[in-house]
Formats: sequence, C-alpha cells, structure tokens
Amino acid sequence: MSIIDRARFVLPVGTVAIVALSFAASSCKGAGDPSSLRSPAATETVPATATVTETPTGAAEATPTPTAQPTPEITAGEALELVIDYVSKGQFGRQWEGLHPAQQEFIPKELYVLCRDEAAAGVDVKSVKVLETFEEDSPIPGTELVLPSAAITAEVAYKQGLFSDTDTDTFHLFLVDGVWRWVDPDPDPYKSGECPD
Repeated sequence: MSIIDRARFVLPVGTVAIVALSFAASSCKGAGDPSSLRSPAATETVPATATVTETPTGAAEATPTPTAQPTPEITAGEALELVIDYVSKGQFGRQWEGLHPAQQEFIPKELYVLCRDEAAAGVDVKSVKVLETFEEDSPIPGTELVLPSAAITAEVAYKQGLFSDTDTDTFHLFLVDGVWRWVDPDPDPYKSGECPD
C-alpha cells in the first residue's frame, strides 16, 4: 500500500515516523490549523499484535506484527503548505509543535522561536506549488534515524525586500501517529544553544 496514494503506510511496532522539511525560514500565504493535520481516525488506538511461534526447545517466541498508521486528514503536500504558512504568519511556536519528537528532544522551543524570528525577518513566500510526491527513506538530521518519508518536490516563490526568486527543492515529511511531521535540516547548532546560519 502506498503512503502517497492512500496517505498511509505500515511500520514495525515501536517504529517512529516524522516530517522532514529541508526548508529555510520563510513565509507563505494561506490558512492553516494544526488540528487539521490530524484526522479523527488518528485519535484511535491501533493495538499492537504479535505472532507467537514455538522454538525448537518448546519455548514461545513473540514476533511483533506491523500495525497500520492512522490515515491523516490531509496529504503530505497540504501539510508542507501548512508548515510554510506558520512561517508566513510568524507562528514559530506552532511550527515547532509539528517538529519531529526526536528533534524536539534537543531543540528547545524558546530557542527555535527566537532563531526563526531572526531568520525570517522580511521574507514573504508568495506561493508553494507541489510538483511531485514520492516515497523515499530519509535521515532525521541530528539523529541516527532513517525512516520512510513522503518526498515532496515543490516550487517556492518568495520575496525579500525588492528581491524576488523561485526555488525548487525536495522536502521530506514523515507520518507520526496519523500526523505529518517535519524536521529541521540543520539542527546541530541548537544542540550548543545557537541558531543555524
């Protein structure tokens, strides 16, 4: 089953998935509500199961059976637009709330908000156009994790002062408990209490 086609995929029990966003601070026009990142089904508990087999010595051995992720209400491309919209509105606290839990462990919310306030000054994203979405394993910067992701190639048009430009880049979003989550592409400076360049 494709996470792109059905916004759902199966992960082994105990595996965590997240949203990778390799996007520098910028802004975008559009509406966004973090509650829309979660579908009603995402609040349901999916029981973990295991296959029990007998070993040659007669002992029982349990092997975890993969469980399905809840289906998100929105596509990965729509989630990318929401993350960029939070930047546009200067809602960096909300943006941090969507950060992968593995990065939230070492990126303090207060420092993240301070750094993004400085980096996004005067940047206005005019549009985000999703060009292609595909499945790809991707690392979570600042951690040892490499997980399945929705890779989204998007064209981002922005303006800063009198300067306007359009960039095309590929962003990675990861599904965690039915919600698309992103990761900061340059988290290491946060580990030492500094802002990324």
